[in-house]
Amino acid sequence: MNFSLYQWLLCIALDFSLKAGLLYFLVGLVTLGVPPISVFIPLATALSMFRFFSLFVARGLVVLFDLARAAKFALTLIAAETVFSEAFRSGVSTSIKT
Repeated sequence: MNFSLYQWLLCIALDFSLKAGLLYFLVGLVTLGVPPISVFIPLATALSMFRFFSLFVARGLVVLFDLARAAKFALTLIAAETVFSEAFRSGVSTSIKT
């Protein structure tokens, strides 16, 4: 995961656009209308930044282990996606209960 600054910025922009498009599609599908895209930009930005934060945290933890490069990469992705999905799931379940 030794990306240059340009590659990291491109990854963040791509992740943001995918999340914004997915949120826009899902809300449009649920409400059967055309929602304004400006509503989803803050949420998509927050989700994208949190996902990359979890990726950096997982990478910092995996570096501590003495593993092969491919194993470090796979373990980083698994740990980051687990942290992101569990935090997202707990946040959604907490907001539904209130």
